[in-house]
Order: sequence, then structure tokens, then C-alpha cells
Amino acid sequence: MPKNAPNESHQHQSETAMTDSFMAVEETESTPPTLLIGTNNNSVTDTILSPSKTTWEALKDKFKNPDIGNKDGSYFTRCPGTIRNNQDTDDTASILILDGDSSLNNDGDPTPGAPHPRRVSVILRKLGITHCIYSSYSNGCNKANEDPGYDPDFHRYRVIILCFYNRKQLPDLLEYIFSELKKSGVMLVNMKENSSWSQAWYDPRVPDEKAKEMFKFYSMKGSL
Repeated sequence: MPKNAPNESHQHQSETAMTDSFMAVEETESTPPTLLIGTNNNSVTDTILSPSKTTWEALKDKFKNPDIGNKDGSYFTRCPGTIRNNQDTDDTASILILDGDSSLNNDGDPTPGAPHPRRVSVILRKLGITHCIYSSYSNGCNKANEDPGYDPDFHRYRVIILCFYNRKQLPDLLEYIFSELKKSGVMLVNMKENSSWSQAWYDPRVPDEKAKEMFKFYSMKGSL
């Protein structure tokens, strides 16, 4: 863990939150932990959630294979609940989600398109963090290009991290992850959706076969 962060006290709090969040994984290494998430198989306009029990391996396998279809459809949330809002969802979660949407340019301003997902995966691997990354629906859809085709260098994705934590720990966990990425030159923007406790995240889908060819998936089971 870094020892020379500018705000050493606050950084230490972030590191402690991260370590505590992963302890349940370490203690149950021989028995895969049960993950509790919320799911909806209809549309993001439908806010009714169904509780879902799964494992990391099952969840990872689900994210590995995208369906072809419309963007709107089935989705999941970081924790179970009855209705997709901050009041009717549980206070603890078992996955941390990062929205790979934008990058910081040399002036520190957000620009559309995230760093290559492999670069994010490499840093998480070095940290020993169990994760998977899958391309999102708008991967390759660079509106700045005059060419109507897909741009293979325009990346958008979701980062899913196996992590047990509560609402109060979320800001510190995000700060820790993004600090580590930034230190390694991976300038991924911390989107506001990352901090929204009841945020809906679409299951992997692509618009057509060409987009499916560009679909990327990375994963690693870490020591944390």
C-alpha cells in the first residue's frame, strides 16, 4: 500500500476500508462466498428488484458472453433490495462496480472513451484484486469520428470487483482504486454512477455481430 500519498491520514482510511472489505474472501477461500445482488430481467424503467444468490465464478461466466439486442433490458445492482432506490436496497454489497466511460486528458479534463481495459486489469492484478471487465453497449461507438463504423480504439466497459463492504465504505474504496490507477498512469474518470448506491448496471449486450467481435473480457481471481 502507498506510504507517500499527499493526504496520508485519509489514504490510510481508504486502504483500511479496502483491506477490511476483502477479509471475508480470504477467510472463506476453500468455500466460495455467496454473493447477494439485485436483478431485474425486464428494463431499467422497471425498478422492482429480485434478490439473487450467486458465486463469483457464476457471475463471471455470465458477464463473459454478451447477448445481441437492444441496450435496455436486464440489469443488476450491487446489492439486493425490493425497489431500485437508496432507501429500499440493502446496506451491504458484495461487488464494487466501476463505469469505464471516460479518460482524463493532459489538462485533467474528462474526454469520452476510457483507457484500454487491459491497462485497468493489469493494475488490479498487481494489487491482487479479484475482478472482471466486460465491454459495455457503447464500446467502439465514437461519436467524434466521421466514419459511421466502430472505432476499435474507443473503449467503454464495466469493471466488477469482488468486494464486501457497506455504504459508508464506498467513497474510500473508490478513492483507493482510482488513486492506484492514477499513480500508474491509467487516467480513468471516476464517474458519478460509481457512487450511486442503487445504480442499475446492464448485463452485457451488443447491438450486432460486428460489435460482438470487438467485445472484450478480462478477469483474474486475486489474493484479496
